[in-house]
Amino acid sequence: MALLIKKKEIRLNYFKNGRRGPMMKFSIPLEELLAFLSDRLNEEAEISILVDEDK
Repeated sequence: MALLIKKKEIRLNYFKNGRRGPMMKFSIPLEELLAFLSDRLNEEAEISILVDEDK
């Protein structure tokens, strides 16, 4: 799973078997999204956090 932080938006993609799944957009703080995901993902799930620093 990859989270891309762009300005005030977080975009979520997930990757499985070399394919990218649908993108979702969130407008909540990163800490709240990670707390939500940590309750629902298994321990082996990997989350990559990418920050878009374009101005």
